[in-house]
Amino acid sequence: MSAIAIFQDQKIKEAKATGAEMFMGIPDAWYEPPHWGCDNGHVSRAYLKTRDGCACLECHKPLAIIPGGYTDETLSEALAKINNDVTLVAQGKA
Repeated sequence: MSAIAIFQDQKIKEAKATGAEMFMGIPDAWYEPPHWGCDNGHVSRAYLKTRDGCACLECHKPLAIIPGGYTDETLSEALAKINNDVTLVAQGKA
C-alpha cells in the first residue's frame, strides 16, 4: 500500500472517530473544496485524468483525496514519517 493511501486511511479513521459525516467513505468536509495528494507530497486542487485514473499534475503519480490544510511541505513530512514507519516494520524494528 502506498504512503498516500496509508495517510488517507489514517485520516479517515480519525474523522470517523470524531463522528464526521461521510459520503462514499470519505468525510464530507474533504469535498469542500477537495484537495488531492500524491506519494511525492504534492498537494493540488486539480488533477490529470488518465486511462489509469487520476494523476498528480506535477509528477503523474496516483492521487488520493486528503483533508484540506496540507501544503506540499506538511504532506511530505507526514508521508516521510509513514515511509519510515513502514521501513521499520519491514526490518522488524518496530
